[in-house]
Amino acid sequence: MTASPVTETARRSVLGGVRVVEMADWIAGPFAASVLSDFGAEVIRIDLPGKVANTRTLYGLEGIDAERSPFFAIFAHDKKSITLDVRGDAGKEVFLNLVRHSDVLIEGFRPGTMERWGIGWDTLHELNPGLVMLRISGYGQTGPWKDRPGLDRVAQAFAGASFLTGQPDSAPVRCGLGFADYSTGIWGALGVMLGLFERRANGGEGQMIDQGLYESILPMLCEVPLTWQRYGQVLSRNGNRVHGISPGEAFETADGAWVQISASGEVAWRRLTEAMQRPDLFADPRFVTSESRDEHNDVLLPVIADWVRTMTADVLVDRLDGAGVAASRMHSIDELMSHPQVLARGDFIDLDDPVFGTLPAYAPMPRLSGTPGRIDRPGPRLGEHNDEVYRGLLGLDDDQLAALAGAGAI
Repeated sequence: MTASPVTETARRSVLGGVRVVEMADWIAGPFAASVLSDFGAEVIRIDLPGKVANTRTLYGLEGIDAERSPFFAIFAHDKKSITLDVRGDAGKEVFLNLVRHSDVLIEGFRPGTMERWGIGWDTLHELNPGLVMLRISGYGQTGPWKDRPGLDRVAQAFAGASFLTGQPDSAPVRCGLGFADYSTGIWGALGVMLGLFERRANGGEGQMIDQGLYESILPMLCEVPLTWQRYGQVLSRNGNRVHGISPGEAFETADGAWVQISASGEVAWRRLTEAMQRPDLFADPRFVTSESRDEHNDVLLPVIADWVRTMTADVLVDRLDGAGVAASRMHSIDELMSHPQVLARGDFIDLDDPVFGTLPAYAPMPRLSGTPGRIDRPGPRLGEHNDEVYRGLLGLDDDQLAALAGAGAI
């Protein structure tokens, strides 16, 4: 297996010299590749010739770039794009050659799709025993639901997250964030890193990582499975509160803002009552424990709400911070992106795009002190790196490229 040339930048990167092939649409698979790219991996994204993928058009084309939305320019930063149709013999041969030269493959098709094309795991593992292959699908590669389509909001519903989201007297709702997609990307990137570590540290072969969208949510269910299995309780929607933990709620302030307060532990509860100048609440036998406070929320929370309404959000948050109580304004995006904490941490960085101008990109995470992630360039045009990959990496000549183009493979 041939590794990519190691540049000065790559030497300073955790994944310098690692080549990743991305064959996935929407969010989860490409996000896993983006995490790896942030830390030095070379990511080659495969696009179908002449077809603008869903990921490229997410959140709207603006009429000034037919192949990329501003979101794609941010989301696919630092990747390379080649056009290749792997479904025909000519394209498949090129793909297999690319896999020979790569360390990681990320795919996001329904289970069995790549096998039907003759490029499934068994074939690729035999071709390149060191290959780490991440397979992302709605329900994983096995089980009675493996062939069903899955997207983020469906995964949230299946995994029980939607059932737990919303007010007690309302219908279940999806979380306002794509956390099934993004958490799957994070788990997937972790799986790739573990596979690469095993290969390097222990001299093992590559391996296949099977990640279902819904499964990425399961560890976030926290106490919900235990509560059902051990106590027979089916926890449901509880708004901003957490079952058995109180006080913890969002309260409206005098200036119409909303502030989330969490003072569930006994020390935090004492500090809150001191900030309120209400020692009687701390001494009240109904409010002795977090569980008993939760049982009497109908009495306790209105008292706190009345106190909160006497202050603006900024005054309230500062007062609670001074008392050692965790609280935050519920920020809108304009408030978040201009917040001094976010600015000081550099959580958003300016990404210069030749078409869209300056775009807000998320800073690479996690933050490594010695080899931090970096973002250098926006997402690529369709097939922007065909020459670099086909001529430079795979050594194809003009006649071979013309034949591929004639066959519709590139």
